[in-house]
Amino acid sequence: MNSIKAQRKTNRGNQRKHNRKITMRFLANMMAIVLLFGCLLVPDIEAKADNLYIALSDTTVKIGDTITVSVTVPAGVSATVNLTYPTDLLTYSSASDTASANAGTVSMTIGSYGSSNKRSVGTVTFQAKSSGKATFSAAAPIAGNQEGDRVSVTGASASVNIKNETGDDAENGDNANKSSDNSLSSLTLSA
Repeated sequence: MNSIKAQRKTNRGNQRKHNRKITMRFLANMMAIVLLFGCLLVPDIEAKADNLYIALSDTTVKIGDTITVSVTVPAGVSATVNLTYPTDLLTYSSASDTASANAGTVSMTIGSYGSSNKRSVGTVTFQAKSSGKATFSAAAPIAGNQEGDRVSVTGASASVNIKNETGDDAENGDNANKSSDNSLSSLTLSA
């Protein structure tokens, strides 16, 4: 009888050890599955940088005048910037950085990774050819930081008014209240 009790006790102990092993294996497998899904489901995160900024050399110009557009990229970011402009009002002249102009869009790479506290500026020069309101829009579809992360950069826009002024007072209304009689009625000279 004692040997049967001892055998049952041993069997119960072995069964507990076996159950513990199965439980530990199950928990280890579940943790591995959770970690695997966690790694697979991690989203690709874009770092948020800042905004692009556009500054104009002047907000009102005449036909034939030159307009300089400065596009500023956030500090620590390098970006391919596309600056769009109306080709019916403006003619592309030049850019400060390596740029290509095609069908109303100037594309240029602006920025540097070395200085995280200094913004980078690219300038583009245009000549006004027709009157109207010209709107410049800048976007950075490709941008990254020095860690190699993609960076989301918000675009910007600015406008310039181009006036059709030739310097003739009759066209711009300066003579509206003046007499059309331009004969000399008197002249006095003194010495």
